[in-house]
Amino acid sequence: MTRVLPLITSLLIYGTIFLPCPLRADSGVLVGAYFSSGPWGTSVSSVVPGGPASEAGLKTGDRLISVDGRSIVEIGPALDIALENDLLMGNSVLLEVLRETGYRDLVWIKTPRLTVAQRRYLPYYNDLRSVWGQAERIWQEIVQSYRFFLEGHIPVESLATYVREGTEELQVMRNRILAIAPSKLSGEEWEYLNSARDFMISSLFLMDQEAQRISVDSDWKVNLDGIKKRISQVEKCLNISLHYSGISRD
Repeated sequence: MTRVLPLITSLLIYGTIFLPCPLRADSGVLVGAYFSSGPWGTSVSSVVPGGPASEAGLKTGDRLISVDGRSIVEIGPALDIALENDLLMGNSVLLEVLRETGYRDLVWIKTPRLTVAQRRYLPYYNDLRSVWGQAERIWQEIVQSYRFFLEGHIPVESLATYVREGTEELQVMRNRILAIAPSKLSGEEWEYLNSARDFMISSLFLMDQEAQRISVDSDWKVNLDGIKKRISQVEKCLNISLHYSGISRD
């Protein structure tokens, strides 16, 4: 589903098909920047003021070409993990970007200083954040396929295929989160991170349940709103956890 639906979206929006770029950095904690993918590649959607990316000169709208000499396509969907892990291990990162002006430029993001506790916290946070980000995108694609069906863009057979593939992928994401054992470390950052994990598991169970109940029934919107609230709870716990870790720059 995640390989087919973006092609339909591209066809409806642009009138033609672009091969979608599967990359999007969901973490961005150490980098201090967030990325989004689209028909034209992966670009910087926002830069945290005062963060490593900002100090290095990365700007909103810059399009990523390579990381340490490796093309974005070569790195694949693990872009966010690759950037965060490089910095976590003490390695600086060299990005080649295409500016909005049309010029290519190099941006050197230096390793931020982290405490021992923060180095222990970040891998756990990044693992949860990365899997959750993938799960959210799968859910949004299920919802979008339902909307396409209601608007007459796809037949009911295609909707059934997208929903079936989507629920299978959601189950995989839930199992991956279950495999990340809750932390036994003390501290408010760990308490909220464990709460985020619990909300993720219950949210994915509900997504799976509701996806299988998709129909032309108007009652489904009520359930959709309920899932939105659960997603909001996950994000709230993640943000509070990051704040208490001392890494957040908000």
